[in-house]
Amino acid sequence: MAIRYVLGVIETLDPVRDGRRILALAWRWHFQRDAELSFNLCLLSACAMPAVTALMELAPQRADGPQLLELRALLARLRHLGVYSRAGRRLLRRLLAGLAQSALGPDDLLYLVSLFATEERRFNARFGWRKFGAPEKIAAFNYWRDAGLRLGLRPMPQDFAAMESFRDAYEQAHRHRSSAGGQLARLVIADAVAELPRRRRAAARRQLIALLPSALRSALGLRRPVLAPLLLVGLRLGAWGRALLPDPYLPRLRHPAAQATPAAVKKSSGARSEIS
Repeated sequence: MAIRYVLGVIETLDPVRDGRRILALAWRWHFQRDAELSFNLCLLSACAMPAVTALMELAPQRADGPQLLELRALLARLRHLGVYSRAGRRLLRRLLAGLAQSALGPDDLLYLVSLFATEERRFNARFGWRKFGAPEKIAAFNYWRDAGLRLGLRPMPQDFAAMESFRDAYEQAHRHRSSAGGQLARLVIADAVAELPRRRRAAARRQLIALLPSALRSALGLRRPVLAPLLLVGLRLGAWGRALLPDPYLPRLRHPAAQATPAAVKKSSGARSEIS
């Protein structure tokens, strides 16, 4: 069975030495859609950062400015390719290089890293069709810790609990409602659903907003979605819920593709956990 084969390969790998391969396998065969959704949630959380909105100098007349358009194009490619794929790692290096030269302070940069280091695990705990194993948790934490080190952030939190604590404290201290953050969030949501058929985009937008914590929705000035998507999300999107409202922008909770053969799995490989 495909699920057991991929898990068997992951369990034979060392999460420190083979972290990048573990993440590539898990992303490609088990959690590709989940990773895309949690990526969107990270971007929406970042929209509530005053430092980010100030950096983008977002105003109505600048929403389609060249700086923002370039960033949106890069994030769209990264969303599609995934941060753990080979091409995605190259794009992530570009993004990190730009962030390192920006006006963001060390705490702002560490917060962005902490978003990606913690959101996937939180999302998996809520919606994952299976829970992350210890190798995947260790590999993912090391991956994003290395991202922070690449940004020159020292010292870095040494474990997931410390990273999560920093994220929560930063949000409590810095998150607040602003029109610029709301405008940026609407651009992120529009980009997230842009590849869907036009007739499904409105429902997809509502369902993506339904995944956000109420405090974040409030900070971004996003209205509470209609009841049906909220109920489906809150009930962990069981089979009956998916039958009532099938949509690609709700977590799929499905098994990996049956074509996870040894030859195919070997292509989803890497050598190290570093972003290199």
